[in-house]
Formats: sequence, C-alpha cells, structure tokens
Amino acid sequence: MKKTPCNLCKAFPDSTPANRALHRLATCWGGIDLASIELLATIEAQPGISIKTAAEICGMDHRAAQMKIALLSTGRRQGRSSARGFVTDERNPYDRRERQLDLTPAGAEFLEDLRRAL
Repeated sequence: MKKTPCNLCKAFPDSTPANRALHRLATCWGGIDLASIELLATIEAQPGISIKTAAEICGMDHRAAQMKIALLSTGRRQGRSSARGFVTDERNPYDRRERQLDLTPAGAEFLEDLRRAL
C-alpha cells in the first residue's frame, strides 16, 4: 500500500528497512500498534474468525479487540474518518449475534509491506 511519505521519510531515504517500517507504523500510519498488527495477522491466518476468538488468541480483552477492529475495519458506517479499511466486519450468517472478520486486499497488502520491510 503506497502512502505519501512524510518529511522524515524523505529526509532519510537510506535508513534501514526495519527503521522505516517502525517509523511508518508510528507516524505515517497514525499509530498502528503491535496489538493491531497481531490482530491483522490472526485474521489473515483464520479468515472468518470472530472478534471473541481473535481476542482470545491475541490475549487481549474482548472490548479492547472490538475497539481496535473498529479502527482497522471498513466500518459499518461509511465515511468513518478513523477507519483504515484493513478488515471487513460482517454478521455471521449462522449466528447473527457474532461478527466475523476478514482481511481486505488493503489489509493483506499492509501486512505484506510490513513483512518485506522487516
């Protein structure tokens, strides 16, 4: 996923890939933290996983996982400015109380860019 580089990225184009990746996570991507990356990797490994199961696998509180998914998802309310569009969050057709998560192409591309950088 191509993002417009910030001034620091432009000033130090020869820094190591790991340093650039960490900088992008902290600055360019608006503070996506390691727990969010762990959630994305879990969703990638198990498409259709529920928020509850993903939270358990990642060892985080269910409510914290819900909030992170809200920031990573495309959002049920279109036009949410904080939504990243990395995850789809849909109702499970077999249990409407549960929501199932899938990675979007943008989310898969973000994880691939991160892997390449590290």
